[in-house]
Amino acid sequence: MTLHFMLPPPHRCSIAADIRPVRLRVIARLVLASLFIVLQSCQSDLMLQSQEVAYTSEAQGELLDQLGPESKVIAKTRSGQRVEILERINRWNRVRVMTADTNEGGANNAAPPLEGWMHQRQMVSAAVFEQFQKLAADSRELPLQGKALVRRLANMRFRPGRTTQVFYQLAADEKVEALRHDVATREPTADDIRRGVSNPIPEDWLLVRASENRTGWVLETFIELVPPMEVARYRESQRIRAWFEIYKEHVGDQIHPWYLWATVPKSVGLVHDFEEIRVLVWNPAASRYETSYRERNLKGFMPIHVSMETRPEGVSPSFNFEHENSQGQRVARRYYMIGRQVRLERATTDRP
Repeated sequence: MTLHFMLPPPHRCSIAADIRPVRLRVIARLVLASLFIVLQSCQSDLMLQSQEVAYTSEAQGELLDQLGPESKVIAKTRSGQRVEILERINRWNRVRVMTADTNEGGANNAAPPLEGWMHQRQMVSAAVFEQFQKLAADSRELPLQGKALVRRLANMRFRPGRTTQVFYQLAADEKVEALRHDVATREPTADDIRRGVSNPIPEDWLLVRASENRTGWVLETFIELVPPMEVARYRESQRIRAWFEIYKEHVGDQIHPWYLWATVPKSVGLVHDFEEIRVLVWNPAASRYETSYRERNLKGFMPIHVSMETRPEGVSPSFNFEHENSQGQRVARRYYMIGRQVRLERATTDRP
């Protein structure tokens, strides 16, 4: 009797079928990883080749060593510093700072550039920087209208108004030079509306120049023009809009400057720049400053020009500005001094 054994057919294809998807997945992952590395490399090369430049905007910006809760501040940046953007992650930029102030204190100009992370809000683009550079260039020839002090952290804007472009930031107690005055309106806030104010609200702005030729418009309430204290106490309840040293009197080994200032009431939004001028001179006999000249009810406009002029009586201080007369015309008012007395030279429609 013959026995027949039935063996199951070989499963040669089952093993290949199991192995092929694994190989395909491995190959696909390798291809994707390689492609990702190539793309990252190209992106980094493109980023480095473009060398995107930005400028710091905050008065005391922070440069971090890394992102995350363990990050530390490695340097403080000043407003207007140039940085190179090396990498972007969301709103954070890895930057190279050309100069920075280290935490150990003092300028670090001689040190190599620092690299770290900064938030996007702490910087502006090169296009914004160029706008402010042009504003500074256009304002270079404007005559100085007085030295001022920043009373609290203040933004410098490209134009008057709370919604215009901001670049530089001024720290409290920073010294600036006042150049011009203008008025801009803002929309009423919820508190204004509750008080019954629904129309646009006027605000006073000053064009100022800070250190390193940083120039921009600042809300006047953030700034105070500060003549020397020995004469500032005479301003009464007025706001000083411009002030000048017009002469230096020598009394023995002491020097006592004479001062001119232009003031306005504490009201805001006036179309003209000032309503009163005052000249203060030193009285040697009384050892104090006294008012030599005072004129009220003006509608004066800046700039005020101050100079020393040669006249038949000798060299004397003089100043001039534009004033709006009762017919609504702007006329030039020119003043000069004889001794301690101020004289109005002429009023004409010619401009200074």
